[in-house]
Amino acid sequence: MTAKKTKVIRFRATDKEANMLDAFIAKRNASEASRPTNRNQVLQSLVRSCVGLGPSFLADELAVVKESNRNLLAIGRNLNQVIRRIHSGETTADILTIKYLNEITVRMEANSKALSGLIKHCQKRGQAPFVWEEPNGV
Repeated sequence: MTAKKTKVIRFRATDKEANMLDAFIAKRNASEASRPTNRNQVLQSLVRSCVGLGPSFLADELAVVKESNRNLLAIGRNLNQVIRRIHSGETTADILTIKYLNEITVRMEANSKALSGLIKHCQKRGQAPFVWEEPNGV
């Protein structure tokens, strides 16, 4: 459960800093791929990253994480079905099953690599734009 955010922190910025922050937010909000972002979300994300509380995902990034979780759950269900059939004797671990399990492994590794990229991007927020690449076969 997320702790309730009750503490208000204010800080001063130069006109240039404020304008650049607003431009960053406007650019994110103009993209059809991203969900609306505000100053508070961006600053919270930066603070979490700087003080070592781990990545803090903005709305569009959180949508990517949720989609990834959905894909992993689907892979897990498929894997459970295969294993259940093997254990029940309904099928054997034949070449087709092994090929299917290898395909699942590749999809999971691609998903893991994409999520690692997203986390690294969040840790370096503002230093480089993040481009989500759909894992092959997912």
